[in-house]
Amino acid sequence: LHPAFIHFPIAFFPLTLLSQILFFITGRDFFFNIAFFVQILSLITALLAFGTGIVSWMINYSQSFDACFRVKISCAILCIILTAIAVVITVPIAALQELKPLTKGDVALTVSTGITFINCVLMAILSRYGRRLTWI
Repeated sequence: LHPAFIHFPIAFFPLTLLSQILFFITGRDFFFNIAFFVQILSLITALLAFGTGIVSWMINYSQSFDACFRVKISCAILCIILTAIAVVITVPIAALQELKPLTKGDVALTVSTGITFINCVLMAILSRYGRRLTWI
């Protein structure tokens, strides 16, 4: 199942970042809403990919803990934690959106965008090491 789930966070993190950047450029709430909901999907699918990856690691690689797996597991855990933080700090903004207009300079949104950028880098690292496992 892991190969089926990994494609979703790989696609959702850059889509979240693109939507956040478009929000900062245009100021349109539409892009914030896309970013917010795709960020939640990123978290859910990252958890699914991580869970199925752990099962795959246990079955196919006998829980080998060489450098490749240490990097993958560490990056995946960091990515999930950072995404959870980004979702938690963005929820109040989304909940109060009707009461308070969104502003491009909001610190929570800026932090969330920074976290999403870091997650995109982590996804690139995870993809590289996943490819090494598959093709070597």
